[in-house]
Amino acid sequence: AIEIRGEIYMPLQEFIALNETRAENEEKTFANPRNAAAGSIKLKNTQELKKRKLKAIFYAIGFAEPQPVNRQTELISWLAQQGFPITDTSITTTSFAQVEEYCQSWEERRFELPYEIDGVVIKVDDFTLQKSLGYTAKSPKWAIAYKFAPQVKQTRLVDVQFQVGRTGAVTPVAILEPVYISGSTVSRATLHNEDEIQRLDLHLGDTVSLVKSGEIIPKILEAIIDERRADAPPVSFATHCPSCGSALKKDSDGAITYCPNALCPAQVQRRVEHFASREAMDIVGLGEALVQRLLEEGFIEGIADIYRLDFERLSTLEGYGAKSAENLKKAVEASKERGFGRLIFALGIRHVGSVSASALASHFGSIDKLIAADAEELQNIPALGPRMAESILAFFANAANIQLIQQLKEIGIGMIWESQQLSDTLNGRTFLITGTLESYGRKEMEAMIVSHGGKILGSVSKKLDYLIVGARPGSKLAKAQKLENIKIISERDALQMMGV
Repeated sequence: AIEIRGEIYMPLQEFIALNETRAENEEKTFANPRNAAAGSIKLKNTQELKKRKLKAIFYAIGFAEPQPVNRQTELISWLAQQGFPITDTSITTTSFAQVEEYCQSWEERRFELPYEIDGVVIKVDDFTLQKSLGYTAKSPKWAIAYKFAPQVKQTRLVDVQFQVGRTGAVTPVAILEPVYISGSTVSRATLHNEDEIQRLDLHLGDTVSLVKSGEIIPKILEAIIDERRADAPPVSFATHCPSCGSALKKDSDGAITYCPNALCPAQVQRRVEHFASREAMDIVGLGEALVQRLLEEGFIEGIADIYRLDFERLSTLEGYGAKSAENLKKAVEASKERGFGRLIFALGIRHVGSVSASALASHFGSIDKLIAADAEELQNIPALGPRMAESILAFFANAANIQLIQQLKEIGIGMIWESQQLSDTLNGRTFLITGTLESYGRKEMEAMIVSHGGKILGSVSKKLDYLIVGARPGSKLAKAQKLENIKIISERDALQMMGV
């Protein structure tokens, strides 16, 4: 038995052709080849999948009994002999200067390839040496990635718009002249808050430098002052909600500007979208466009109305058919069984993420006990802090939220915690994950830890016992290294603790 590893990708020419076809059919285009490939793999329609013309490159083995080769170079040749597609751009060398030259060469030549890359991986060739070198908590000691410098492009700031989130937070968004950068066309970039606008000293019409953080998220680096028009007006933060017109307020630490009107149409829409999202109640088919339409045409006024939808009437909606209505009906019904933890997350309590929601569900066991909790009891939960406890208390002090919970109870949504614990191996221990894990997604690993009695925290603190570190870890690793009580472990260590 042998496990062959590689990567599936969409060639750039196929990506361009796919987006052209989707644009002609008035369908949403993909942001980049990576997203297009990931979305294509999830297609259930195999005929449609074939049209996407995905390809793959193979370069590694996982489990192998017996092991067919002893070196990476031998493996590449062996894979080719077995008929697996491989890359023909690799080299073998004992010279660091040649490694450096190779990396610099491909940084300049990367756009010659028929697919996108963001760096070069340098490996020890001998598998015996690889095994001897082993792993650190976050990565193999026998391999290192050389990442290319992010592309920097210049474009023009056309406008700044303000978006209202589900909790009322107002976020400024830069509207840019479209520019192609790091594999996709960018026309928007978040400006985060008022402080960021002031830091950048933005004026409408400015030429700005743009990068993609991590090759993914567009970010404005600076405004090019020398190219600014003398009459360019400075960008100022909104004083009133762009959706309902209410005067905006700032939270206690001044970082977030928000709309205080809980009935603000934009907030209602975002709350419904969040409630139906994949990590929350996972109502497949109830996305942004349909939520907006249902609200605008009077099908729903809020979250509880999702469960009172007139599906027969919905099937007569222009562009929506009986089959779509029936599928949505099934998805809505299935959402009633998602579990107490996901319901808490779906309610959209400020600062309460999916991990904290699960911790609340398992600790209190029912919605009634959670509603009755005081600040002291909330702060005793390892995953919670004072700010989160304050948000929870404020949420349940709102009569409209209590009314929503009562309506959802009457509809039949489960509000009792049902433990799925497989063992008590990790009882009393707390965990947090940073970086990308090799074998499991973050949510999968968190669910496994909880099923063996462990608890997941939301941040690094003295309450944390173990930090599980994957590839490209974030700032959590540096914080954990400063605290002596925290053990830094790998994904493999965590699996061994659970006996997996």
